Amino acid sequence: MAACFPLLRLSSKDLRNVLQNMGILNLFSFSLCSTKAHVKLLNSTIQSIELHLSTGIGIAVWSPTQDRIELVFEKDQCELAKVVMYNALGHLKTRSFWEKTGFGLRDWIEHVMEIFNHSAIDMFRIVGSRHAESYLKRIHKTTDGLEVGTMEFVYWTEERVHFMRRTFQPTDVSLTFPDEENFTPKSTQRILLENQHFLMYRWADSEPRFTLNDLLAINCSQLFIPESTLTAKDLNIFLKHWIIGFIGNLNMVQLKKHDGRMWSLEAVLNDIDYTISAELAEDIQTVVIPRYRLSELFLTYTTPPNMGSILTIYRCG
Repeated sequence: MAACFPLLRLSSKDLRNVLQNMGILNLFSFSLCSTKAHVKLLNSTIQSIELHLSTGIGIAVWSPTQDRIELVFEKDQCELAKVVMYNALGHLKTRSFWEKTGFGLRDWIEHVMEIFNHSAIDMFRIVGSRHAESYLKRIHKTTDGLEVGTMEFVYWTEERVHFMRRTFQPTDVSLTFPDEENFTPKSTQRILLENQHFLMYRWADSEPRFTLNDLLAINCSQLFIPESTLTAKDLNIFLKHWIIGFIGNLNMVQLKKHDGRMWSLEAVLNDIDYTISAELAEDIQTVVIPRYRLSELFLTYTTPPNMGSILTIYRCG
């Protein structure tokens, strides 16, 4: 009689109880040692699954406690996976290698999604702008039919963003650090003109890469800028455009300043009618801005101690 993996001698109920107390690395390892039938017993809750494309391609699985495992592959060698485990602080815990004969990237993705009961790729992160378009088309062919939530472009180019958005059609986009060699002020505006649900825009220095003209061109539902260089005067002009209905699709925008910098709320609201809402806390101010025959705008200005300031504007309804 063939030797049996010891855990598989347990009843389904007892095995399920054991698996529920395993971490994500042990669950993943068990799934590769077990049969298809026992893999279905895992059904573990995780936070997210991500694809990462840089020098190679990888699959990252995040647990609710922020531990994560990463499966890393060479571009054309997907049978062999380097599996790396990190703790919640990002420190390396273990490193191992698993080989599955005949497995390709799509097989690994589907296996991970099945054992962790996940129906979509939460994020696809692309680092660098020099990946050949032919290789990106191969990646798309491999992942065709999978739902992708957010695409993050790190060191992005306008051409690459347009190509990947057309190819994968993500619901959300994150632009992190433009490629300096290919960046032009018009690049941002052309990207912003495309309809998108959520857009996050950040860069590595304090240069005014996201301008008032960019803000006026926005065509997404939600915009988040973690390091804003927009002035109070810029925001005042933007608000006046939004009040009269020139910013049609936007539902919410959030801007942040760090290093103790703050906007003057008085300057942001200059020549704008508003009423002060009830104060929620000492460092939170909320105002309501009426609009003629349009839903009201709400502006919340938060100044946490030693954390700069956060300005959030959203429309009601």
